[in-house]
Amino acid sequence: MRTGGCRRDYKRVGAADKPAQRALSGWRFGFPAGIAIGIVFGAVASNFYHATYRAPAQEITALAQPPPAPTESEREQRDYEFFEILPGMEVEVPEVDGADVRPPDVYDVQVASFRARKQAETALEKLEAMDLEPQMQTVEVGNGETWYLLRLGPYDRRSRVNNVRIRLIKAGFDPLVKKR
Repeated sequence: MRTGGCRRDYKRVGAADKPAQRALSGWRFGFPAGIAIGIVFGAVASNFYHATYRAPAQEITALAQPPPAPTESEREQRDYEFFEILPGMEVEVPEVDGADVRPPDVYDVQVASFRARKQAETALEKLEAMDLEPQMQTVEVGNGETWYLLRLGPYDRRSRVNNVRIRLIKAGFDPLVKKR
């Protein structure tokens, strides 16, 4: 049974200095060794590069000399005039009739459809407040029901349609883009 009193401290004297010395000893050896390995690797890579990609001395002297002047027969074969070649490269473009021209794409945006006129008018006012120009169209379906459609357009550019569509989605609508 232990009684209160002195406890023995088993800690060695000078042990606090040892971890710092061990960390420094790693730096003392590791850093210079890493530098030496890097220099050796760089020298080997440099020698490999120069041995592989260096042109022989004969090629260097050949490149340094100007090319020989062409002979008279070579000049005659190579000599040409721009305006002599141009007519031979002429391409005829067929005339296009007005009927062959495709009309530009036109887009409409259906913003919403409602069964109740009051809901349609409320949404119409919201669209007008957004500086859009909505149109309300009344449609009767086969079973005698009346629907109120809110539409925007026509738009001739797809980019404009996409901008309007993004504004409508942010305002809480689920628009439908239609191509005429």
